Amino acid sequence: MGTLLAQPGSFVGSLDPRLGLVALKIKWAAASLNEAINGPIPDFGGFAMLVENQPRTFERDPSGSDNRWYVTSTVEGHQTPTAADGEEFEIQGTTSEDKIETHERYDVLLEVFGGTEDGQTGKAKWPKTLGEDGELNPMHGVEAYLVPGLVWTRKWTAQKLDLGYIRRLGTIDNPPGNPPELDGNRNWLLVRITGTWRGNIWQFSASWMLSGPRGFVKEMYPAR
Repeated sequence: MGTLLAQPGSFVGSLDPRLGLVALKIKWAAASLNEAINGPIPDFGGFAMLVENQPRTFERDPSGSDNRWYVTSTVEGHQTPTAADGEEFEIQGTTSEDKIETHERYDVLLEVFGGTEDGQTGKAKWPKTLGEDGELNPMHGVEAYLVPGLVWTRKWTAQKLDLGYIRRLGTIDNPPGNPPELDGNRNWLLVRITGTWRGNIWQFSASWMLSGPRGFVKEMYPAR
């Protein structure tokens, strides 16, 4: 099988300086369809550590010749995978729904908007109108409220996943980095871990969700 030939000016690349990940997209010429599909990527420019980890595409020369095909491949990875130590952090605002009975000002809402609590179900009930003028009660029919929250995410590269993350998944945890300082009873729950193989190294992501004002119940999500 022949060798794929790099086309002049066909290199397009990217570098993530925080995680140390390199990706190069290269256009090659091949002498046959078999070579376009199965031809190995030659070592070029001292980047043999990068691996073809994305689907390659190929097309026949526009002239229709079966003896010339154009191949586009992507190689990626870390230049020094055994010494990878890059990481980055991000924060994202979220909202979720919670029962109105858990609102931190629930007693005030009952008083101001004439609410009562069903003795059997414990659910709040709100009259349709307020006052002598029959003003429409904005709380009528309300069963839940939006709780603003945060998700703190760490991204990093490594050759394997620290088993401590698996052990702590779904538990109250202290995120690394410099997450916002918490007040009251709020705490963090490790809720998600993802990984993507990037040629010669794993790119991991772990996310922690901020609790509501009452905090996650320690007996339900005990730290490990």
